[in-house]
Amino acid sequence: MLIPMILTLFALLTTALARPTADLANVYVCEDVNWGGKCVNVLYAIGSGDCVSLDGTASSVRPDKGFSCTFYKNGSCRTFDGSASFKLQDPGSADLTKEAGGWNDAARGFQCFRV
Repeated sequence: MLIPMILTLFALLTTALARPTADLANVYVCEDVNWGGKCVNVLYAIGSGDCVSLDGTASSVRPDKGFSCTFYKNGSCRTFDGSASFKLQDPGSADLTKEAGGWNDAARGFQCFRV
């Protein structure tokens, strides 16, 4: 009885250790245009389907090279309420006031994908 239990635990441990680590995208977010003010690096786990919340103060945004990020004006990363979405890739946007659709201080969530 002990041998099958040990084999089962070994199989579970082997499976858990064999899982690949999450592919992470970094998004650089600043509260002022031209990468000014308070800036933070926000990580996103590719393939997670999660919606990363932002506080609605972003004026400059830059995803890592090799990733495309979709920003939303709501924290649920959906357009069901009629709000728009906005896609960015490296080099991002140093001045969201110049982006069509009123994106300065408006992004409340985002998701990223590998390109």
